[in-house]
Amino acid sequence: MIAGSFLLFSCGGESNEESNDSHSTEVTEEVEVTEEAPATIAEDLDVATFNSYLAEKSGLLIDVRTADEYAGGSIDGAINLDWTNGDFEAAVDTLDKSKPTFVFCQAGGRSGQAKSHLMDQGFTEVYNLIGGYSGWSK
Repeated sequence: MIAGSFLLFSCGGESNEESNDSHSTEVTEEVEVTEEAPATIAEDLDVATFNSYLAEKSGLLIDVRTADEYAGGSIDGAINLDWTNGDFEAAVDTLDKSKPTFVFCQAGGRSGQAKSHLMDQGFTEVYNLIGGYSGWSK
């Protein structure tokens, strides 16, 4: 019986030692996997570069001027989303944020604000026309 007890304690001791040894030599490393954020581009472009990018990239062209300003003339293909109108935010939520997005206003101020706002909303590529429609139409 003493021999049996010795074996029982012996095996238990070895098992614990092995268990402790395996835990002490086992290295586990937690690696946090994060989704990489898409690259973002936000640029203010002169008329020539704006037109060049607009021709080569398929995207959205947004005139952020008022409806009256838009009615007085705009860049072909532009949709009118008035920056000062309360509907701007709801309209932006319906747009594809992964497409290159071109914005302009009359002189460049409102569209500069809209560019920043669109980037904050997750748009990945936004271009603002320096000088706005006034500069473009010269």
